[in-house]
Amino acid sequence: MQFPKLMRVLPILLGLSMSFAATLAAASSGGVDSQGCHKSKSLGHHCHPGRVGPSSSSGSTEASNHRERRLKRECKGAVNAGLCQGYTR
Repeated sequence: MQFPKLMRVLPILLGLSMSFAATLAAASSGGVDSQGCHKSKSLGHHCHPGRVGPSSSSGSTEASNHRERRLKRECKGAVNAGLCQGYTR
């Protein structure tokens, strides 16, 4: 008889899934909006002028000078093709 075993385990599985869903709902990405503002539990709604969120017009949030340095570092000795084209030396 498998049905009684399932009835004993079902409340446990339901409780675990509900606690997991509550954890996901409470999680925050820590990101800021276009004005650099966000809401935190300890400080409430506040802004960071230097941490302006990514704009919708550009796909990358990485600054171009950071990207240049990263590509030079990561592509050293790699094949001169694709993303590494021009950054292999």
